[in-house]
Amino acid sequence: MTTSTFYSILNGVMKTPETIDNIEQKVMNYVRHHALIKPGDCIVVAVSGGADSVCMLHIMNQLRLVLDIRLHVAHLDHRLRGIEGRDDANYVRMLAASLGLPVTIGKADVRAWQTDWRTSLEEAARDVRYRFLARVSRKAGATAVAVGHTLDDHVETVLLHLIRGTALVGLQGLRPSTELTMTRNVHLRVIRPLLTISREETATYCSKLDLGPRTDASNADRRYLRNRVRLELLPLLRRINPEIDRTIARVAEAATEAYALLRSQAEAVWPTVATIEKDSVTLNKAQMLSKPPAIRGELVRMAITHLLGESRDFAAKHFEAITSMLSSPAGRSINLPHRTKVITHHDSLVLSLGTAEESPFPPLEKAVRIQIPGITTMAGWRVTATVTTTNQHTHKGSLTAVFDMDTTGDDLTVTPRQPGDRFQPLGMPQPKKLQDFMVDAHIPRGWRDRIPLVRAQDDIVWVVGYRIGHRFRITPTTNRFLTLRFRQTRQTSRHRSPNPANAKHLT
Repeated sequence: MTTSTFYSILNGVMKTPETIDNIEQKVMNYVRHHALIKPGDCIVVAVSGGADSVCMLHIMNQLRLVLDIRLHVAHLDHRLRGIEGRDDANYVRMLAASLGLPVTIGKADVRAWQTDWRTSLEEAARDVRYRFLARVSRKAGATAVAVGHTLDDHVETVLLHLIRGTALVGLQGLRPSTELTMTRNVHLRVIRPLLTISREETATYCSKLDLGPRTDASNADRRYLRNRVRLELLPLLRRINPEIDRTIARVAEAATEAYALLRSQAEAVWPTVATIEKDSVTLNKAQMLSKPPAIRGELVRMAITHLLGESRDFAAKHFEAITSMLSSPAGRSINLPHRTKVITHHDSLVLSLGTAEESPFPPLEKAVRIQIPGITTMAGWRVTATVTTTNQHTHKGSLTAVFDMDTTGDDLTVTPRQPGDRFQPLGMPQPKKLQDFMVDAHIPRGWRDRIPLVRAQDDIVWVVGYRIGHRFRITPTTNRFLTLRFRQTRQTSRHRSPNPANAKHLT
């Protein structure tokens, strides 16, 4: 085919009216129904060179004047397919030129990204691609990036989420529009104009116009789970139920409605549960445990979304692991995808970007005598001491403890640990090195110098938040009960709710 013939075809000279017009009208109706585009918008069109994205570009160019929009074509060579990848880029460049549209062609080392972030090749390619599209979008002054996901992609995504393990959010599949936070200050709006048409229709459209889209051989590689779903699982399901695609689409729509309700309830309680820091989100344990499991899981998702911009790489097993930590003692931690860490504090759960070892407590610079009874304030702490003749302790939490005052006396101080400290934990027959106790209690190394210790002369009465000293426990013969309650007074950041759309999955 000559270059002139190629250009003529792309400009619609060989357009077959009926089938082509029907597909274009379906896309137009979908775009308008979901308000994906408004007049005056600049849209970056992500074009791989395959049938779906080529069909999308051609349709959007056909509708460009009607919608009153500007288009900018973008293509990324992932450097995974050698000469074929370079040919794809040349094809997209030629395609954009034939339509008179500006184009940005980029290259990226996906395998290096995969190594650096310890993720799958599919996820690495996706991450690199969306970051490239965000840069192109910002430079072009675009309001959104259009991607060529079809109805088939929507159905496959729902099945993939089920296979990998998902909550209600994953059953939504692909949404018409999604907001993605790439970094703290970089946001990307992704729209999917083709979700109303099938992959068969995009192939028909390209065939009727003889557009000659590129074929990616990796789409037939059954090592990738999505390909196995498309090539093996869906054909089997369609033989069992020829209407399975529509059935799954209806389930996804019902899940979307149910998730919207769940999300609104989680957002309503978010300010009472979460505290936002620069690179972390702190969840109040007591508040979290008071909520139903579904709300609890969504609050965790919102916390992850705040840190990473999305929660796509977190499967059901990750959410279960995080919520189970609400009942774990302080100092326990787990590592999660994208270098996210979760660690338990006394009364909270902290999700952070690689800062799990950082102590949540203020430094203890000097010994402070406790006012008994009364209130004692020190850097970052407020200590309340009460003396009663009966055990009136009702507050639940690791920062409150009750002692036999006839044993402790009223000359108590709060200090950090000292070299050579020994401690006899409750229930132990003899003292041990405080260092050994902290190791056995899984107290992170970075916390140990800031753990408050209540002392009576040379004895440790209480390793605050962990264990009281055996000698100072209450017994049946206790006559005076000393209750000590520690409360942190460190100023915390204001509560901020993540963008609800960020929690949706991008594929």
